[in-house]
Amino acid sequence: MTVTLADVAARARVSPATVSRVLNGNYPVAVATRERVLRAVDDLDYVLNGPASALAAAASDLVGILVNDIADPFFGIMASAVQSEIGGPGG
Repeated sequence: MTVTLADVAARARVSPATVSRVLNGNYPVAVATRERVLRAVDDLDYVLNGPASALAAAASDLVGILVNDIADPFFGIMASAVQSEIGGPGG
């Protein structure tokens, strides 16, 4: 069973928004609350779901390339060039 942000919130007795704020580190949260949330994260072995976060934020670091024929070496060269321009191997 996958542990959700809501599960962490219930365990820490805070709102899901507070858990999000602690994990993102972009909002002031009381030290005691932060510790409680982080303890719940550890206890439940919570792992951030990257695709879900990207969907919620309506942003992603993925780039899609549509090609006519994957066997044509031209498209491989083009894909390699795009990859190099956006940040090297692995993007």
